[in-house]
This record gives sequence, C-alpha cells and structure tokens, in this order.
Amino acid sequence: MGLGRDSFLTRFLPPVLVAAAAFAAFLPALSAGFVSWDDQIIIIDNPFYRGLGLTQVRWMFTNFLAGHYHPVTWLSFGLDHGLWGMDPAGYHLTSLVIHSLNAALLSLVAGRLLSSAALPGGESDAWTLPAAAFSALVFAVHPLRTESVAWVTERRDVVCGLFFLCAVLCHLRDAESPSRRWKAAALGAHVLALLSKSMSVTLPFVLLLLDVYPLRRLPADPRKWFQRGHLDRVKEKVPFLIASAAAGAAAYVHTTWVEPIRPMVDLGLAQRAALASYSLVFYVAKTLWPARLLPIYELPQPFDPCQAVFAASAAAVLAASAVAWKWGARFPGSCSAAAFYVLTAAPVVGLVPIGFHLAADRYSYIPCMGWAVLAGAGLRSLLLMSGALGRGMTLSAAACLAVLLGGLSWRQTGFWKDSFTLWRRVLSIAPDTAVARNNLAAALAMEGRFGEAAEHLRKARRLRPANMEYRKRLAVFLYNQGNGLLQAGRFREAVPLYQEAAALAPGSADLYNNLGLAFAAAGRLDEACRHYARAVAVDGRSALAEYNWGNALLAQGRLPEAQKRYELALKKDPGFQEARFNLGNVLARRGAYRGALAQYRAVLRAAPRHPGLRENMETVRRLAAAAQR
Repeated sequence: MGLGRDSFLTRFLPPVLVAAAAFAAFLPALSAGFVSWDDQIIIIDNPFYRGLGLTQVRWMFTNFLAGHYHPVTWLSFGLDHGLWGMDPAGYHLTSLVIHSLNAALLSLVAGRLLSSAALPGGESDAWTLPAAAFSALVFAVHPLRTESVAWVTERRDVVCGLFFLCAVLCHLRDAESPSRRWKAAALGAHVLALLSKSMSVTLPFVLLLLDVYPLRRLPADPRKWFQRGHLDRVKEKVPFLIASAAAGAAAYVHTTWVEPIRPMVDLGLAQRAALASYSLVFYVAKTLWPARLLPIYELPQPFDPCQAVFAASAAAVLAASAVAWKWGARFPGSCSAAAFYVLTAAPVVGLVPIGFHLAADRYSYIPCMGWAVLAGAGLRSLLLMSGALGRGMTLSAAACLAVLLGGLSWRQTGFWKDSFTLWRRVLSIAPDTAVARNNLAAALAMEGRFGEAAEHLRKARRLRPANMEYRKRLAVFLYNQGNGLLQAGRFREAVPLYQEAAALAPGSADLYNNLGLAFAAAGRLDEACRHYARAVAVDGRSALAEYNWGNALLAQGRLPEAQKRYELALKKDPGFQEARFNLGNVLARRGAYRGALAQYRAVLRAAPRHPGLRENMETVRRLAAAAQR
C-alpha cells in the first residue's frame, strides 16, 4: 500500500526531528579545536591524508597509523581537508552531521524492530513511531556519545555506526521483502563499517540475534539452527563472518604490537575477566547515571582483580546472566537487548589487549543502541497501558528526560573546547590520571611553557614509572626548558635541568653540547670540556661540539688542544667561519702569524663583515712586522 502525504510525514518527520535534536545537543563542538589526544598524530602532524588523490587514497588503504585500520574514515578526513583545510570547525561539523544521520537511522531501525516485536493489535501501531523516536533520542543526545562526536580522531565511531545501522536496516528490509539486493546492500554496508572501525566485527552475530528476536526467523535454541528450514538463515551470514574474521585478525595483530597500547598484553586471564566484567557494568552504570565522564579511565597498576569494585562487577554480571537464563524466555526483548550489548561490546571489554584503560566512553557508541531501543519499547508499553492522562504524563516525562540528557551533553561537549580545558577537567576529577598529565604537558609544551609541562610529566612518571614514553618526553621538555634558561643567561638554573634530562635519556649529542655551554657560562670549564667530549663521542660529525670544546680550552689557555679542536671542527664543516676565526686567534696567540693571517683571509672572503676580523688582522700584521724586525 502506498504512503499518502500525511502518512509520509508521520513516518519520516520524527527521524528528521531526532537528527536536529542530536545536532543541537552537541553544537558546542563546532567552536572546539583539535586536542592533544591523538589529534596531533592523526590530523595536525599528518600530511598523508590531505586530499583524495591517488597517492593519498593509496596511503589510506595501506597504513595502520596508531594501530588502527580505517580507510573509510581516512577518506572522510581527506574530504574534510579539501573542504575546510585545517580549520577544526569543519572537521567537527562533519562528525556532528554523521552522528545526526545515525540518530535518524536508529529511529528508522527502532521503528522496524518495535513493529516486529509487537503483538497484533490495532492500537499498538499508533505508539511505535513515538517510541522509536524516543529510542533514537535516548541514544543520540546522551552524554556518553560526547567523546565519539566531539573528538575529531574518534570520527571512526560515528562513521562505523553509520554503516552498521545501514547494514541492520538493509537486513530488516530483507526480512520484510527477501531480495538479493538487500542482502548485497547489507554485506556492502558491513564491509564499509569494518573499513571505518573494526568495532563492527560482531555484526554477523547481531544479525543472527535479530533473526531470533524480534524477527522470529530462527529458534532461540542455536542447536536447531542447522536443521532444515533454518540453515539458509545461517548460511547467508557466512560472507559477513568472513569479512569480520579478516578485519578482527588484522586489528588484533596491530593493537597487540603497537608500542603505546602494549600494557594489556601482559594481563592474565583473571585480570582480563575482571576487566571485562567491570566494563560491562561500567557502561550500563554510566548510561543510567552519566556523571564524571572522562576521556580516559586508567587501568590501575598493579591491577588486582580481587579488589572490591571488580569483584562486585563480576558478581553483577553473574547475577544478570542467571536472571537471563531463568527468565529470559518471558522477557525476550530485554534478553535480546542484553545479548546485543554483550555481543557488540565484546571486542572492547578487555578480553583482548586494547590499551592502558579500564573503559572508554567511546566504546559505548554501538553497544548502547540496544538499550536505547529497549527504552523505546518500555515507553511504548507504558503508553499502551495508560489512559489519556497517563499518556500525557508519560510523554512529558520522556521529553523532559531527552531535554535533560541533551543539556548534559551540551555541558560535556564544552569540556572538549581545547586541550587545556579537557585535561584540567580530567585532573579536577581524577588527579592521579597519568595520561591526562602527559597530554596536558604536551599542550603546554606546544605553547613553549616547558617548565609547567615538565612538572606535569614528572607527576605522570611518578604515577607510571615504567612508562618509557613519559621518560623520553620529560627529557625533551627539560632540554627545551634548559635551552630557554640558557638563552636568557640563567645558565646556573639550566645546568640541573640538562643533567636531569641526560639522566632520563642519555645519548643526545645536542644535550651534552648544551650542558657543556651551561657549565662553561658558569665558569666550570673542566666539566664543560667533559660534556663536549661526550657530545663528540655520541656524534662524531658534530662540528659544533668540537668548536665549543675548543672555546673552553682556549678560555683555559690550553692553546695546542684548542687548536686541535678548531681544526677538527673545520674538517667536519669547512664552512664553519667562527671556528676558522678562532683558529686564527689561537695561531696568533701561539706566534704563528702567517697561519693566523691565512685563516683570517679565508674568513674575509666568506664573511667580509665578520665582527672583529679586520681589527685582528691589523693587529697580527703589526705583530708579524715587529717579529721580523
């Protein structure tokens, strides 16, 4: 039966309104910038994604930058760069638009799921669309979505969610009107979802779950799936499973062996089971009470799975499993939503190594869609059971909840305005978060505030002493802070900073050279010479270290040794005119006037305006003439 104008508006206006509400809830993202939380690596310092030419597209489909393979997401970044250049507002707009599309798609998906779950009855259909819109609103304006929407790097969540929902919608259409076209479209969307983020690897099992309930195309007992009449439903999921297996294998290999996310590789089975239980409880708890949301919830070190919070989480998961086992058949909708949640969250709950965190808000993006649909089903049931007054009150309460969630999302999005706002917010809630101190230090260093950066990184190292990244970065910050002090003439203050940097990351010729300069400026010439020697030992090509070493020897009156250093500096860099000028000075002081004049003439040809050159030449000529008399 065709759709009239009124019927068309009734069906498609709610998704449009839901999309608009989702866009409004995260509107502050448009005034946000990039943050020091992978945006530096992925967007700011990465020239390879900028454009959609053959070179860029080849790179997008062949790299695993930061341990992820998501070429479709890279394509969206390439399009962003073509449209907006490096303006972060454009990147945020793209993410927000995609999330709004997801809200509309989820409204359509929820409508079909609720219709399939409903028992025959005339009045039930009247409340399906409002309930579906509520499902999409609960999902789309919830503050747990903030990280996925407001963090540019996490674009992969919303892009993956887009194609995940498209795949599910095509599957539902195929269930209504079986067609190879819908099956192919669902498979294509699944592949695109995998190429956006490997989070969607469990989609084949989700489709089987939907076939059980609410579509009722498969029995609840999996042992009966391979009987005649049901086997075709299973076989049609095989291509989906093959695609997921390939994507999952690639993701596992790269997330296991990328340096920044290796810590979880060493967790034992008990620890991973505790982490999985905690994660499953965590996202449900944050859905019900979205307070104190953070971009990172750090894995404790050492990680004791017997701590009360992990034991309580395991008990909660076991209790929920027992309830589902005993009464699941009586509440198939709740059981299906819970199974969807566990299935889609399984890749990121910690059973496989994924990083240094207990949980992450972004991991809830797809798994919490099931709870949102269940919330819509609950609203629909309340509306069916209520009278006119009760329905009005129920709808008003639902609208108030959506507004409240949207307001919380607006507030939470504001914390992603910039790196300083984000990481100071984290430290105000969880001051022992080493990652927050590290990333705040990176933001401070970008503004040249190396002293503040070093202090935060020192605290991060105390919290995570085994983290080599913090050690190396602290050495860099201390080195840069020392350079600033040295240039300001505060050489005595620079010395301890250089020494701390050298202890953290030995083997830097530039560091030893600058430490030598600080010692020399402080009058500690013997120590300066020792560090120049270390610089030369580390980098035998360093003409600068040889030159500075020569200067320290010259200041001590050790003329033959100084001459040797200047000669070595010129051997390594024949165009080093300062070394040549000082070599002339040493030769003059040693009475080798002819050699001194030869060096001065060479400097004159290369740098005729060299300060002091002509005066020294005239002095040496007079001394040479006097010596001849």
